[in-house]
Amino acid sequence: MREWGKRIARWLALFLGLGFIAGLLRAQWAELRTYTWHLAPGWFLLGFPPLALSWSLEIALWRVCLRSLNGRLSYGRAALIWLTSNFVRYIPGNVWQFVGIAALAAEEGVPAEATLTSLAVHQALSATAVGTLTAAYLAWSGHAEAVRIALAAGALLAVLFVGFRPGWVELGLNRVLRILHRPPLRITLTRRQMAAMLVGYWTAWVLAGLGFAAVVRALTSFPPALIPHLVATFIISYFIGYISLITPGGLGVREGAVVWLLGGWLPAPLPTIASLVGRVWLTLGEVVSAGGALVLWRGRRPLRGIAGAPAATERVSDG
Repeated sequence: MREWGKRIARWLALFLGLGFIAGLLRAQWAELRTYTWHLAPGWFLLGFPPLALSWSLEIALWRVCLRSLNGRLSYGRAALIWLTSNFVRYIPGNVWQFVGIAALAAEEGVPAEATLTSLAVHQALSATAVGTLTAAYLAWSGHAEAVRIALAAGALLAVLFVGFRPGWVELGLNRVLRILHRPPLRITLTRRQMAAMLVGYWTAWVLAGLGFAAVVRALTSFPPALIPHLVATFIISYFIGYISLITPGGLGVREGAVVWLLGGWLPAPLPTIASLVGRVWLTLGEVVSAGGALVLWRGRRPLRGIAGAPAATERVSDG
């Protein structure tokens, strides 16, 4: 019965996400019917290199987090694990990707506690990067004064807490591990390292946002001054969809956020079309990269967690 309940919940979450998208289409159906579709293939394809660079940088930053907990993976192996786990990104809950990463890393001899803790540090720094970038965007674009000040103050506190007090992060994580009756872990990252990593996360998010801007350019021409708004739209909407925990991969929630954020910059129905084409672009990148990673992984040795084969004893050294 519990298994059936989980399956029903997953299907309901999927239908909920599709329902959100259907609502967007219905709200602008009149404009969509009269819209003349145009997609420049060159600009659309140009959106993938920045996205790939963003993921490459994100994997490198995660390896730094993992190494600080004495978990070692070569960059190539870490990339295969990270990208292969994208297959479960669209299961409701947004936590199954991390479970998959921990399971695959365990086959390489990395303790699950170290992997999950490194992912927690990774998420903390990534969320801090989103918060600071959002605050900077609101301050630059001149949005509501009260919201701008509140977000700027919150982002500053987040930087002080995460970027310059790694001991506090370690204390908080070990309290959680103690509740779960797991052994404590020591994070060896210094303040300077975490501050440098925060810059890395800023770069990764901006690169992905530039990829989205190229996708929007494939739909319509716009002045260069709109690029910061498109980059900020992607960053904010992606994060909103990620933390929503309602639908798989933020399906529908992310699209709604894109429409809301771009509504003041692009005429209808372009925000809706940009949100849908952006979803196709991002999903296509995830599926292709995950499929390629799975083929490369299985070509080197069987995947116990996915293929049902026994794990090999090969251990990849850090390199």
